[in-house]
Formats: sequence, structure tokens, C-alpha cells
Amino acid sequence: MIKKLVCLGDSLTQGYEIDLSARWTQGLKEKLNCEVVNKGISGDTTAGMLARFYHDVVSEKPSHVLIMGGTNDLFFDISFRQIIYNIFAMTRQAKFNGIEVIIGIPPMSYADLDSSDESIIASDRKHSKRVEDYRRLLMEYCTQDERSFIDFNEFLTPDDFIADKLHPNEAGQLLMRDSVIKGLSSFLNE
Repeated sequence: MIKKLVCLGDSLTQGYEIDLSARWTQGLKEKLNCEVVNKGISGDTTAGMLARFYHDVVSEKPSHVLIMGGTNDLFFDISFRQIIYNIFAMTRQAKFNGIEVIIGIPPMSYADLDSSDESIIASDRKHSKRVEDYRRLLMEYCTQDERSFIDFNEFLTPDDFIADKLHPNEAGQLLMRDSVIKGLSSFLNE
């Protein structure tokens, strides 16, 4: 049973450009019978999340933590191996402290094909491909390590994003909330 859930991540967790009341984490508070703490920081990397893990997660004394990050690391050309290492270092800290872990698989980012600037289109396509590859690898590692994970892309379409095609809009936030509720169903029935 989930008593307290900390959601650790970057702008996808924080709810970038979305009013507080419309963020997916806020929607969880309304749907679940537990405390939900949003520890998303826009622009954060998995190294930053790892550095603040004790303060932002362990000190909150949650029963569960949802960790989702890595897309900002990709902008800095951090290797998939390093990103996944950081995420699994956080899972080890959580396990040591008796906290159940759920890994969030970030949603796809969609190339801005409407731009008139070919370099922007090429850059967006490259980033979208890296996100796609990262998502696949992270799911493989979760499966191999028998880690629970939630695929945040399950219900999202390109129309569910704000203009940057990286961050979900209000409709996308509701779909992200629904992905979490579906993914947490096994924990809710404990």
C-alpha cells in the first residue's frame, strides 16, 4: 500500500509551463488516498537528482518513490550508461532505506517539423532518436533488474505536448496521471 509517494525528476515531473492545479502529480493527490510530493526541478539531470536524493527523497520518509529523469542528460550528450547508472544508484539508496521504487520511462519528444530552420529540425530529430533509444534501453534494464516501471508515453500523442514538443500540455498531464494510476495499480492493491 502506498502511504507517501515522492516523485523525483526534472521538468517532466515538475510540470513545466503548467499551472500547479493541472500538473499530473497534483492529479495523483486527488485520485490516490496518499500524500504525493513533487520533487521535480526543471533542467535537472540524473546527476543532480542523485546528488539531492537523500534530501529530497529519503528525508521525506516515503513508502514509495517514482524516479523519472534522463532527457536533460541527453541534451548534454551524457552516455546512456551513465544516465542509467545514476538512476540505479538512486534505486539502491531507496532500497537501502526501505523505499519501494518505480522507474518512470520519460515520454517521447517530437521533432519540430514545422520549423523553417533545417538545423532545428535536424537537432530535434537527433534528440527525439536519442530519447527513443534511451527509453528502450531503460525499459530493458528495468526488465532485467526486475524493477517496476511506468511508461509515460503509453497514452500520449504529439497533440498532447506544448509548442516545444518536449513537455506535455494540460491534456497530456491528465494522461500522465492516468499512466501512473495504471502503473501503480499493483501497489494500490497490496
